[in-house]
Amino acid sequence: VTGVQTCALPICSRAPRAHARSRRLVAASGPALDAAAPGDTIELVAGATYTGNFRIPAKTDDRKEFITIQSTAVDKLPAGARVSPQSSAHMARLVTTNADPLLLVSQRAHNWRIIGLELTTAPGVYAYDIIRVGDMEATSADAQPRDIELDRVYVHAHPDKGTKRGIFFNSNAVKLT
Repeated sequence: VTGVQTCALPICSRAPRAHARSRRLVAASGPALDAAAPGDTIELVAGATYTGNFRIPAKTDDRKEFITIQSTAVDKLPAGARVSPQSSAHMARLVTTNADPLLLVSQRAHNWRIIGLELTTAPGVYAYDIIRVGDMEATSADAQPRDIELDRVYVHAHPDKGTKRGIFFNSNAVKLT
């Protein structure tokens, strides 16, 4: 199934492409991310806040198409332009309330594109990594995440606690723009 998911708390609906069936998924959750297939776009509502810890899973499908997670207002964030705190009005906001990575890209995950999201910690929370792409246990290139793109993302910790790292990479073929 391929299509565009438009997410509003708490439900996403997928607008079907030709010959695709429609289904409803929970926004920015494990089930929505697990159910995404190559060629899918998951849209998170600009200005909405999604709280939790989100895992980008490895897919067994080897197609080269990307799965994209993006803001509904990504068109307001010009490609090739650096984002700033003022850009966050056009971004969906993901927030962690604990020390675990807000966004964890699993071993062997590939072909994921994240565009136009604000990723941060809640007040009073110290996170070691806000985004973790891979882990130290992936000791071969085969096990590392690959073909991961982070485009026009605003990654920052809450100023009262900070973070050790905004983004941790142990990966292969990552694009940060």
